[in-house]
Amino acid sequence: INAKHPGHAERASEIFLLFSCADTVVKAQIATRLVLPGLIRVVERPHEFGPEVVLKLLRCIKHLCMGDASHMEALQRAKAVPTLVAMLKLTQAQAHAMSSWAEMRNVCVNALYLLCKISRSRQEEAAINGVLPPLQALIEQGSPLKQFALPIVCDIAKASKRARAELKHHRGVQFYLGLLATEFWQEAALDALLVWLLDEGAYVSKVMEGPQGVQALQGVMDCGNNSFVNMLEPLRQIVYNSAPVNRALGKLAGHAGVSPFVSSLVKRLRHQDALVRRLLLDIMTSLYEHHRSPKLLVERHRLKPVLTDIIENDPGVLVQNVASRLFRAFEAHDIL
Repeated sequence: INAKHPGHAERASEIFLLFSCADTVVKAQIATRLVLPGLIRVVERPHEFGPEVVLKLLRCIKHLCMGDASHMEALQRAKAVPTLVAMLKLTQAQAHAMSSWAEMRNVCVNALYLLCKISRSRQEEAAINGVLPPLQALIEQGSPLKQFALPIVCDIAKASKRARAELKHHRGVQFYLGLLATEFWQEAALDALLVWLLDEGAYVSKVMEGPQGVQALQGVMDCGNNSFVNMLEPLRQIVYNSAPVNRALGKLAGHAGVSPFVSSLVKRLRHQDALVRRLLLDIMTSLYEHHRSPKLLVERHRLKPVLTDIIENDPGVLVQNVASRLFRAFEAHDIL
């Protein structure tokens, strides 16, 4: 493809696009070291080759991402990930100078989503090359592309320590906490926070124990959709593994001297699912074990009658067992 001959470049890009829609055998002929580097070089220079040519080749790359896994590996070797990220990082002035910018950005985000979906190494590569700011901007603007941007951002926390270092530069913990109020993405955000917490407990806990973190985790306990059940296990692990977050959630505050988080937890103990009730009691046990004023915690939230009722009336044997252990802990520590 030669920029000095626009007609040739246009025709060649159309042929590549046509081939990329063909079967696996034809796609395999494009996904080679002889062809892909040349295509990537054209995509890297949209102002030289023209937006229409580059758009066709971006679609070609996207189609290759939808094929065999070996095609994606070939794209990775050809530096497709940094090239696509660089396209997303174009300045506003550079973007507006290209007539097809909106569609080019759409194809770039879709291709990155497909490339990063199952590959930790490509997730890390995208993070290192600066994919976070443009994706976070799309999400915060409420763009339709956020359904593809969100999985990439959430997966980066699980990719590697190097990828998480990039998240630090872009307020990653705060960003994930904000997602806990976003329906359909709460689970992914909480899983990302848990993975990061287990790797860098002190750093993540410092943010999560603050007002934003406590409020966001309170929102998890008050969540009214089906995500609540799926978020309980990662929430239990966060409370168990982080003493600072644990104490912040159990802190007695306000005129009534109660913990809003514990109050919501007690109300949720009426849930019809026995597994949910057991996980809630596990969380309550962790909060009690780390609390600075356990006696006040029990008194202010009237935990004695709550546990007594569960021990005597709950149909779940495992639920009764957890409640009994916690009740015996109260007795052993002279709380009652």
